[in-house]
Amino acid sequence: MKAGAILNDLLRLAHFIVPGEVERFFIYLTDEEMFSYLQNPNNGFEALNRDHGRLTITQEFVLGRAKSVRKMIKVPPVVCSARNVSSRDVGRGQRLSIYFVEPE
Repeated sequence: MKAGAILNDLLRLAHFIVPGEVERFFIYLTDEEMFSYLQNPNNGFEALNRDHGRLTITQEFVLGRAKSVRKMIKVPPVVCSARNVSSRDVGRGQRLSIYFVEPE
């Protein structure tokens, strides 16, 4: 469900449209358990944890996630990408990551 909430927030940022140039950033503080989930290639989110890794989100990507992930998505899927800008251990088993989100 947490992965679904992440995906929903990334999609919400992609839907955010304003006149002129705007940069969309998603800042995420996670524990070891969730970081491990995102790193697992079977879950499809591993690109988020590579330095400068890019996760492309499409309707097919969303439909390919577990039911528990899909049920957390409250906005229509749009094609967008999330690129890892920075990710580092901040102690106490926590990791801080910053992603740049771009609608495509």
